[in-house]
Amino acid sequence: MRYARFADLKVCEKRLQLRERRPARENFADSVDEALNRERAVLERARQDLLTLEAEAQRYLSDLQAMRIELSRDTGARRLQVESELAHMRSATGPSLPEVNKPAHQVIKLLTEEEAKSLKERSVAVIARSNQLPGRAERLTLRIRQEGEG
Repeated sequence: MRYARFADLKVCEKRLQLRERRPARENFADSVDEALNRERAVLERARQDLLTLEAEAQRYLSDLQAMRIELSRDTGARRLQVESELAHMRSATGPSLPEVNKPAHQVIKLLTEEEAKSLKERSVAVIARSNQLPGRAERLTLRIRQEGEG
């Protein structure tokens, strides 16, 4: 929609430029000039509104990606912790398989229960807000079309 409106805006601007090149006696403000200026204003406002909505969607995506990275890091650290505890329990309970030299894992701070709960609440809130974007985009598109026809 944004690209289509941008193309419409360029056509409108080109028409205004062509009208400016008219001879002096024909170069006056008439209903066509008024209509083109109104159209340009509507298209510029529409483009800005669409850019704002697009930027908001991009922020939601970035926020969710950052939260996913944090959750993935925590999940990986918890898996390593479980593996380490299992290996320790195996070695403490009796004969074990020969030890394999594994590289030492870097200790990663686990999320506390409170941090995990907060992260979950934030991600649910971002998802809820982002789920509203299609409806807002649809209403914006409808408004743009109505303004364009008016």
